[in-house]
Amino acid sequence: MKDFAGNSSVAIDTTLLGNNLVAQDVRKYGTAASIAVVHEGYISIVPVYNPDQRSKYIPCIPMGTRPSRVTTSVMQVLWGTLRNKKVFVVVSTIGVQVFDEDGRDCHYEYSCLDSGEKISHFARGLSIVQEEYLCVGNSNGSIFVLETPEVPGELNLTERKLAHKKAITDLTTDNSSESLLVSADESGSVVLWKVNCEGLLRLLDIEDYGFPCTSVKLWNNLIIAGYGSGHIRTFDTNTGRCRTEVAAHARWITAIDVATERGYVLSVGEDSFAKVWKIPSTEDVRDFQPYLDNVCEGFSPSRREIPQHVGLHFLRLNLRQS
Repeated sequence: MKDFAGNSSVAIDTTLLGNNLVAQDVRKYGTAASIAVVHEGYISIVPVYNPDQRSKYIPCIPMGTRPSRVTTSVMQVLWGTLRNKKVFVVVSTIGVQVFDEDGRDCHYEYSCLDSGEKISHFARGLSIVQEEYLCVGNSNGSIFVLETPEVPGELNLTERKLAHKKAITDLTTDNSSESLLVSADESGSVVLWKVNCEGLLRLLDIEDYGFPCTSVKLWNNLIIAGYGSGHIRTFDTNTGRCRTEVAAHARWITAIDVATERGYVLSVGEDSFAKVWKIPSTEDVRDFQPYLDNVCEGFSPSRREIPQHVGLHFLRLNLRQS
């Protein structure tokens, strides 16, 4: 793992999963407190800048059990806030689990299993909308909307909707007052939703491009999507029209992130490169340009292998402009 500012490099075992890195409290403090990555059935939580904190290696097991070995496959994790309470959320072959902020104690678990679904079930795709709704995708293409009650207790299932024909790959929101949610799947389909107390309202569908849509973000009325073809595309949230298309990577894009204060997009792919892109501030975003190219090239001459980058995140809210 590399801090692209050149500050540090840490060796951590990771699973080859898309979107396999999340940061904690970037919006609250302006700088990430910790990062988390997944390795099989375990989660590594690593402090970013605090030398007094130690890294943690947390097993993902069914709530209330103590198995002799971990057989769970973790798919994705997320730090967030539900009703003013900081939580750490995990989706896996168990379903969805909600932990306290440090990831030690599990307080809620839900299978996210569709009736009649095969045993090879998993949950994947996580987003918290307006600190009230926890949205979770699964391998059957369904999205579960879990509402946080005003009185502390278990989450309530507001809706389960079969939203996609293929497995969900990613969910995202921008936490605007419009309560929007974007979902993507393994066929490349992207859907924009509105979330409320009644569940999911489908606003628009975006055509697939023949490759899985692996990572999505929502920013300033734009859906920003990364694909297995190596392309990044932006779509207008009002019309669904493709505004920009760029061949960003030579291989599968594994993750993208957006620096919301500056309009930068960070992308990584299986070609071992990480790149920073600048979205123009004007309405005409056809000139989607590289801001920093080849930020991190992963070739290791000593081992003669090309590591595959599987996750990324901007660690600072206000990035320096050059």
